[in-house]
Amino acid sequence: DIQLNHSGLDGIETAQKIYQNFNIPSIYLTAHADDQTLSRVRESGAFGYILKPFKEKELITALELALVRFRQQKTLEAGQSDLQEIVRKIVDGIIVTDLNGIVLFINPAAAAFFGRTKETWVGQEAGFPVSAGQTSEITVENSGLKKILEIHVTKIDWQKRSAFLMSLRDIAERKKAEEQYRRTQRMQSIGMLVSVIVHDLNNYLTVIKGYCDMLENTREEQKFHILKDMKEATEGIGSLAKQLMVFSRREIKAPTVCDINSIILGAEKMLNLLICSEVDLVISPGKDLWKAQVDARQLEQVLVNLV
Repeated sequence: DIQLNHSGLDGIETAQKIYQNFNIPSIYLTAHADDQTLSRVRESGAFGYILKPFKEKELITALELALVRFRQQKTLEAGQSDLQEIVRKIVDGIIVTDLNGIVLFINPAAAAFFGRTKETWVGQEAGFPVSAGQTSEITVENSGLKKILEIHVTKIDWQKRSAFLMSLRDIAERKKAEEQYRRTQRMQSIGMLVSVIVHDLNNYLTVIKGYCDMLENTREEQKFHILKDMKEATEGIGSLAKQLMVFSRREIKAPTVCDINSIILGAEKMLNLLICSEVDLVISPGKDLWKAQVDARQLEQVLVNLV
């Protein structure tokens, strides 16, 4: 029993103080049922209200309901406390704005990304575009360090109104790793390309050597055609160099509208020199083929590689 003779407080005020200071809930047992008293009871967060006279069953029911409500509230508060701890400690930034982009909440990680305190954010515009379902990147610089922030935006309900939830993550290190991976892949590709180029270069040299051998035992009137084919083989070597330049992005590909049959038939003699005598090369050009926009030299390289 609490004596309130000289405290200056009435029962409702005392119950509020007890709950605020000691987290002990109260059930009001009173003979007063006027509107003013009921309004004060509701505002005080009472866990029950019983009017005199009352029955024992009513009191027991009120106590049981108050205990259930109190336990539920404690569970909810514990969950909220855990959630707040997660939001404070998470390395990703979290910002909540209204639909006009005004910041309603920001966690420490998000504030640290920009080198500002939480207090300077709340009530101010976010300062960058906000749209639900949007994923974007922004670059910020803080204390001489550049950060690349990836921002995901989702529409949520925040304190019973629509809002935007933004999650921010520093992806600068990931960007560096991706660039390093691309460089590694490119070096591996260069190694593979060099292997292919050497193989193709050897093929062209074999063609040229074969023609030189033929020239030694060829009549004068046939030498022109052989020299023409040798020239084409040397042009093929030049195309290999162009492929390397294309790969290194120093020269772009040059596709033109071509007759595929003409390219294949033009490479027939060179292809025959690449195969052994036990193999017959048979070319059957298709009829009424559409022309194609291709790089003729690259298509020839495809044929050489296949043979």
